[in-house]
Amino acid sequence: MTDVERPLTGAGWQRLALMAVLALLAAAAWLTAQSTGEEPPIRVKNGSLDIELLAKAGRVWKNVPSHPDQWQINDGTLRRQNDQFEVVVGHHGGSCDDTVSPVGSPVRLEYSDGAWASLAAKGNKTVATTSTAANQTFTANGVMLTHGTPNVGFLKKISVSGHTLCTFTNARQLTSLALLD
Repeated sequence: MTDVERPLTGAGWQRLALMAVLALLAAAAWLTAQSTGEEPPIRVKNGSLDIELLAKAGRVWKNVPSHPDQWQINDGTLRRQNDQFEVVVGHHGGSCDDTVSPVGSPVRLEYSDGAWASLAAKGNKTVATTSTAANQTFTANGVMLTHGTPNVGFLKKISVSGHTLCTFTNARQLTSLALLD
């Protein structure tokens, strides 16, 4: 019997399984590297309007000088892989519409006091446009773009491409929100 005709033994199956696992891991790593741009994921924390970049050092929100209501990541020098976001919502309560696609642009976040932020993937770059009323100001502190007083109010509505994805009536209902490339 040649090696090709010989049935696999326990050690042979182990080698074959190890090779298959390594091939799958290599394929997953390659696909992950191909599917993201330079911009980091964005997280909205605790039902707030704290829009945080989950970023490596050096990735920060910067105000667009000619537009005080617009913000970009690193002055718009980083690129996204896509011109849309994948929106991932974790919630206990509230109402989310399964018929609305969680992929698109812009993503609009509305706060209980009327403030809002709209994140658009324009030209493979993230641009955040924020409400400008006197009581609805936003400030940037590195990776965080923030509105309001911590633990006062809540995120009440998430829309994707102009369609309502989720609505909430109190701060405890939204547990997590992430915008991915």
